[in-house]
Amino acid sequence: MILQNLRSFPDGRGLFLSITTMNPDYSPIRRVGMVIELLPEHLDDYRRLHADAHPGVRDLLVRYHLRNFSIFLHQIDGRWFEFGYYEYTGDDFEGDMAKLDTEPRNKEWLTLCDPMQKPLQGETGWAITNHQLVETSVEQLNHKQVQRARKGRQLTLHLMQKVTRTLNDAVLSLLPKEQRPNFSPYTHKHLFNYAKDHDASWTDPNAALMPK
Repeated sequence: MILQNLRSFPDGRGLFLSITTMNPDYSPIRRVGMVIELLPEHLDDYRRLHADAHPGVRDLLVRYHLRNFSIFLHQIDGRWFEFGYYEYTGDDFEGDMAKLDTEPRNKEWLTLCDPMQKPLQGETGWAITNHQLVETSVEQLNHKQVQRARKGRQLTLHLMQKVTRTLNDAVLSLLPKEQRPNFSPYTHKHLFNYAKDHDASWTDPNAALMPK
């Protein structure tokens, strides 16, 4: 099942497929697929960065139990897309992702790669910009964290909840006073399809309140 990673954001969303299966020894494997657009002017640089001769962050992926990380580039109607796949074999996904996020070399790697990518265009949303979210936040949410969420990077539970609370505050600040009682606050399980207990059948009750 493929769902929008952060469905309430208007202009940037990665698509994710996340399935947990079992190894023959009954240890769980989380299999994750993802897609994001690649800017054509960065195609050659992106290929060079991910060439076999470039060490990248492969050792960090292994350290934090990410296996078989594969990337495929494909052109559709003149646009380039990056399709990724990996398997997580550890037993603390959120903890390992939090540790990976703090690795200085991983931060440097994302600084190189992120500007080459473009999140997929959403169909509906609140028309809230990254800057508006950062300005609204009372929890020191920063632009880099918002951009990671919007690009479909998998976040820790704490950061998912922080982004969700800030989104709720930002939406309420935009709604006319008479509409605010009709707003149903989001939880992180609504916005992030890899969150524990995410309900794939959930539909946004606030769609009618969104700007047309």
